[in-house]
Amino acid sequence: MRSKANRIERVSPLNRPEFVYKYSAVNQYFFDALSRSSFWFSHHDKLNDPLDCKLELSDELLESHFGSDSKHPFIRDFAVNAFIWGVCCFTTDPVNYLMWSHYAAGHTGVCLEFRTRRSELLLNTLHPVTYSDESRVIKTMDEYPKAFFQKTTHWAYEKEWRLLGGGDEYMSYPRVALSSITFGVKATADTIASVISECKKASFQRTSFFRIRIASSGSTLVREPLPG
Repeated sequence: MRSKANRIERVSPLNRPEFVYKYSAVNQYFFDALSRSSFWFSHHDKLNDPLDCKLELSDELLESHFGSDSKHPFIRDFAVNAFIWGVCCFTTDPVNYLMWSHYAAGHTGVCLEFRTRRSELLLNTLHPVTYSDESRVIKTMDEYPKAFFQKTTHWAYEKEWRLLGGGDEYMSYPRVALSSITFGVKATADTIASVISECKKASFQRTSFFRIRIASSGSTLVREPLPG
């Protein structure tokens, strides 16, 4: 029997989170995506996890498709690298200290909140990542998707959901899907003003704004509405 880690379960739209979040530095790439109201899908070779989206095909699977030619290095390389995938990553946690550090330029960036039911793309194709240290070797084509939705347990703190698409390309979303933008603890006044200005210019009319502060305990992040 195949383990659960080797299967990709179908996810009903009803079981997808109501909101997902995307951390980002505030730079030209951010403003380009915002002005386009588009998600950027990073090529799988550019992801920060060296194991992410890496296919490991069993000898049996290769032989069943390529016969005796499966032992040729060119065939194996073709089977593993023939497809170009892009990944767009989200989380369900907008106040994760490490995520703010790693993906929002050391708390100087932002966290975008998307309401999944306002985007057909998110509602119908968003999928959770499974965290497991079990074997990643694909033995049947039914197991093929696990390579794109399985990461080791080191990454479990990210609580990731993701979309798959073409590598290094944009995919648009409805502007009403961007429900809020939260600024990091160290975001400057200039950063806040420029992001709000771009949102107004790009007609994000349903987007509200928040700010992260450090709680009095000194160990917890609190998300609260931006004054004014």
